[in-house]
Amino acid sequence: MTIRRKHSSAKLLSFALIMAAATEVMACTVGVMHGVATTDGRPVLFKNRDNKPVAQQRLSRYPATREGTLAFIAVRSANAEFGTMGLNEAGLAWGQSRGDDTGRYIRNGVVGIQALSRFRTAEEARAHLEALVELPPDHPDHVWISGCFPVMDAQGHAVMIE
Repeated sequence: MTIRRKHSSAKLLSFALIMAAATEVMACTVGVMHGVATTDGRPVLFKNRDNKPVAQQRLSRYPATREGTLAFIAVRSANAEFGTMGLNEAGLAWGQSRGDDTGRYIRNGVVGIQALSRFRTAEEARAHLEALVELPPDHPDHVWISGCFPVMDAQGHAVMIE
């Protein structure tokens, strides 16, 4: 009986893997490692698009727009207004992976722009994202966000916000 269960589990796993490979995925693989997990003490942030190739990616520079904001660079699709990941002049890096396909207008890029232009630490960015999630849908500052957000800062702190 035990052998049969293992065999059935293997068939089920094989079927799930085949179905996953045949399904179009709109998310991305993202990750972040804290500086204590690397040989040089620096954090690592990565992103891989797990969907079909998109329009040409561009590295764009966003200057500080007013006193107290930070300049940053971001990678964005050629036809997109907002970046999908970036790094600001204080050393804060931000990424995102979309996790919603319900048809809502997801604003992950807007939240990334806010984080990169305003914050210096991973903790500040995490607190901002958590505050946005708590806002009711009818609040004027509410935005729909969905996915995973890797964030790291120049002090070596790294977090994955889901």
